[in-house]
Amino acid sequence: EAPRVRNRDSIPFSHLPWMPEVLGGAREDFPAVFQYRPAVTGVEAAGKELGSFITENLHRFGASVVKGLPVGSTADFSELMHASGLELRDYVGGVTTRPLEAPKVTPASGEGPHVSMEPHNDNPYWPRPMLRLVLFCRQPPRSGGQAQLTDGRRVLQQLQREHPNFVADLKRRKVRYVHFYPDAEAFHGVVINSWQAAYAAGCNSSASCDMRKVAEEALRRDGRGYEWTPTGLRQWEVSDVVKVHPVTGEETWTSQLTAMHCTVFDNHPEYVDLHRSKEAATSEQCFMQDSMPYHTTFGDGEEFPIELLEAVRRAQWAHSVAFDYELGDVVLIDNYLAMHGRFSFEGPRELYITLVGGRNEEVL
Repeated sequence: EAPRVRNRDSIPFSHLPWMPEVLGGAREDFPAVFQYRPAVTGVEAAGKELGSFITENLHRFGASVVKGLPVGSTADFSELMHASGLELRDYVGGVTTRPLEAPKVTPASGEGPHVSMEPHNDNPYWPRPMLRLVLFCRQPPRSGGQAQLTDGRRVLQQLQREHPNFVADLKRRKVRYVHFYPDAEAFHGVVINSWQAAYAAGCNSSASCDMRKVAEEALRRDGRGYEWTPTGLRQWEVSDVVKVHPVTGEETWTSQLTAMHCTVFDNHPEYVDLHRSKEAATSEQCFMQDSMPYHTTFGDGEEFPIELLEAVRRAQWAHSVAFDYELGDVVLIDNYLAMHGRFSFEGPRELYITLVGGRNEEVL
């Protein structure tokens, strides 16, 4: 069954008339779907073939689903990815928490099953965003939880065609991503990710290290602005929303401009105190408040006009598709060329992710 989008909780602007009632299935060309037929059996051999496929082909498709790979556990998935010859990266400083399940393998997200997520790229504000994401479905959800993929090439093309002034303004002024990370010991509200987990994981008094010092070193190393508050850490980055693809050299829409904007909380099921009416959500600007987890603005701090937010969301949803996960699916995403999201679900569900750079010989 196609997932409902219109009037869905935690999908901002979902009450507007241009929002699709439901999200259609995969197109003929997006995502590309392949059945793995091994020349040589075994996880290691499959990993090598997968690495070659990703390097040579993923940027052509933007996103791909591979079925039939010999993986049945997180250990298998970790072995598969380590055999790929690709650079595997750690998840540090993200919006959510991702505990390690196997070497370089974490759960795909830490949000509750009742939360849906609009299209986004992972960590586009990193100085060097990961080039690719690889997801492994160990157990599909009992119901709901459809995968959501967005063709970023077509999003940028639509925005350039219909709103060239918005694109030019964003290129010139960039985007500021602001995060609030609660203090795990001093904050008493909803905690998606504490600053201790985000920037000082594994550091504590018994490890003979200063957690705040470790966090500050990581923030300065990545060129991030920050300030400490009585209940946590507020941190920000200014980043291009239109980036150059590290392999193809093309311009790409690589963004969490809308997915981290404060309008997310207008109907977010975990932040009822931040809810606004449907009328206010699309007629009045919102602002970063106290312990709000995140927000986006222009790079100079000025708020986005509502018309820009609507244009971006409209383009993103226009080029999104949904499909049901099947047992053993491995989903490959070029993090510069395709956005992803998810729909709420009934568990149990097990979905894991590995963050991927490139091969050593690729220039990133």
